[in-house]
Amino acid sequence: MPDFDTRKPQEPNEPSRHRIALIADGLRSSLMVNRLRAFLIGGAILLFVVVAVSMLTERYYYGSLSQSPFPSLEAKDSDRGTPTHPAERTTPQPCEGIDPDAIQNGNIVFDLADKAAPILSDPKGMGISEEDIWTVSPDGSKQAQLTANSSYLDRTPAWSTDGRQIDFEKTDLDHFPLAAKIYVMNSDCSNKIELPLPKWVGAYDLTWSPGGDRIAFWNPTNGDLYIAHTDGSGTLRKLSIPGLADAARPAWSPGGSQIAFQSNGQDAWADIYVITVSPEGETSELRPITDYSTGYAEEPSWSPDGTEIAFNRQGDIYKIDVNGLRETRLTSSTQNSHYSQPTWSPDGKQIAYVKEWYTGTQAAALYKMNSDGSNPTPVFEEEGKYAYHPDWGPRP
Repeated sequence: MPDFDTRKPQEPNEPSRHRIALIADGLRSSLMVNRLRAFLIGGAILLFVVVAVSMLTERYYYGSLSQSPFPSLEAKDSDRGTPTHPAERTTPQPCEGIDPDAIQNGNIVFDLADKAAPILSDPKGMGISEEDIWTVSPDGSKQAQLTANSSYLDRTPAWSTDGRQIDFEKTDLDHFPLAAKIYVMNSDCSNKIELPLPKWVGAYDLTWSPGGDRIAFWNPTNGDLYIAHTDGSGTLRKLSIPGLADAARPAWSPGGSQIAFQSNGQDAWADIYVITVSPEGETSELRPITDYSTGYAEEPSWSPDGTEIAFNRQGDIYKIDVNGLRETRLTSSTQNSHYSQPTWSPDGKQIAYVKEWYTGTQAAALYKMNSDGSNPTPVFEEEGKYAYHPDWGPRP
């Protein structure tokens, strides 16, 4: 196209500025039309190639099947040759192939995080590994994954007293700490329901009543304990605990008349307390179980006969006689190891717990020991994985 320099005087035989503008507009319109035509033609060609490749792929994949999901792509008998089948999955999916009668037979339920798992973003911008619910037999066999959701943390699972249901908290980190909701499901993952909670209540460290009709938990935003019905009916009941500013980690007694919990009520150290709770949720007879002068005590767990409580005192597992208040130390932590979160076996002869270590790769494993502290044995221990919040299920 000629280059008209409008800064120089126009010769008589040169086009006028108005005609130049018309010519330029015409050229621009022509170019635009040609570009649009080229774009449409190119897009049609690309679409044809994609469809053709897709049809060939479907024909190749489904050629061995008796019926393609697309009738036009159904393979002819002469094209099939020797029948083949898609490769079967070798990695079990959550809840796949679970026998409810086997999984509830005294297994340990816990939550597991893997350093290689999907990373979630918390409000502070730090990466947190996805946590899911798992079960394992006390001898370490029959590992089964029950939940999988990279958008939430599934934590603190607990067995119902008949071993047929599991509750757990599901946490959405985008709305932490008012994020943990209560979910209840059958031990084979069926019939999963969310229990209704007010928006301002988060549910942590769930514990079943012996009758299986109620769940107690604590709300970290106000340090209060609550009781909810497991079928979602009724209203949420806040427990009155006079004299203590906060309470956490409740544990329902086997008899159903008491709840043990931890509280920082007297000083900066947490202690274990027990309070009587009526079927209507009325409270009375609050009494301390541990002495705060010897260090913090937290994470109470009742023995099946209701005579002892196992707990974590400054990184070691202890147990205490709830009547005589005699303490027994069961583990010996070191600078690089820490023991916590005890849970009793159904017969009261053993205690499972979490062992954390800080040498090399930090991790958390499940261990068990006799109730006198002897014979510590690993149940679930894998490098780079973090197993927490075990709950030893009852035998039906």
